[in-house]
Amino acid sequence: MSAKTLKAVRILAPEDIAIDQWVAVHTMTAEFYPCWAIESPSDIDRIRMVRFDYAPDDAGQPLRVIDVCLPYVFVKSVNGAARVLDLRSVTLVAVSPRFARAVRKCARESTRNAKAKPCDSS
Repeated sequence: MSAKTLKAVRILAPEDIAIDQWVAVHTMTAEFYPCWAIESPSDIDRIRMVRFDYAPDDAGQPLRVIDVCLPYVFVKSVNGAARVLDLRSVTLVAVSPRFARAVRKCARESTRNAKAKPCDSS
């Protein structure tokens, strides 16, 4: 593969997200109080919230931006499922339209093949 055909994702700042753009979830942030450190209600003042980033199972799946109202982004997946992302806990990356087309084409073929071949119920 030549360097011209190789594409890399780019992390997006919230103000860079535009309608009709292809994006993907890169990381999500989770926050919680460590329950093992809390012995009484007065402990809450001294306990610090734990925060970590992780890659969700659907990271990298292309999503089409339908609308933006910061910090929220309304997106639609290649299979048609719509959802709202909160940019306070999600990092988005820009993906190429070519990548999104390839994933969409493969998803359509998988759906078509699944309908043609019913699952064996035995």
